[in-house]
Amino acid sequence: MTDAPTAPRADLPGRPWDAALVADDLTGAGDSAVRFADLGWRTLLAVGADAGTAAAPDGDDPCVLATSTDVRAAAPAVAREVVRRRVAALLGAGTPRVYLKVDSTLRGSVADQVEGALAAWVAARPDGFAVVCPAYPAMGRTVTGGRALVRGRPLEEGPAGSDPVTPVRTSVLAELLPGAHHVPAPEALASTAPEALASTAPEQPGAADDVDTAAAALAAALLAAADGGHRLLTVDADDDAALDVVAR
Repeated sequence: MTDAPTAPRADLPGRPWDAALVADDLTGAGDSAVRFADLGWRTLLAVGADAGTAAAPDGDDPCVLATSTDVRAAAPAVAREVVRRRVAALLGAGTPRVYLKVDSTLRGSVADQVEGALAAWVAARPDGFAVVCPAYPAMGRTVTGGRALVRGRPLEEGPAGSDPVTPVRTSVLAELLPGAHHVPAPEALASTAPEALASTAPEQPGAADDVDTAAAALAAALLAAADGGHRLLTVDADDDAALDVVAR
């Protein structure tokens, strides 16, 4: 979810955050925040019910606010409303980019969190939509053909399937996220050699262009699906290179 057309509220001091993370537990919020900090972003991990109203630091450096809703094991209605309020508060404060961090093995109230976040987003931007890609290739967690896998195995066959609190019964995203529409990798992405996507080094002329071309093709496919009335979209990512294309 990006680029909501909201202006900073007059009653909040300072500038808005450049981006915000809304995670369903504190570990996920911290892990995601660290990645931004590693890239030089000014990063704040805020906790508590009013975390979404934390003030951004002064200055021109990019800044990100990471928050935890602690709703992974919450009841559906609670998860939806807590996430909706958190995202709405961030958008109301002028934050243009909001990233919903859910468990990459899709344990817990994922569908309800996405529903709540999307409700807040569409309230600010009626033509908005959500793109869901629960992949973490470095940990062997990928999305292929609309199914979430861990080291090539369906979620329900691994530890997530036997979780004592929030077991996962299927790896099919359309079943885990009711109403979701899967957007297959467009031909421009599927036909781009993996080694070209994986390398953007200066000694590899054209590699960055390949990534940009693939990202543009995926963006066009997502917009076409949204224009067709779909508001909850899922996409594949089986390695870090493909995930980078999704992020762009």
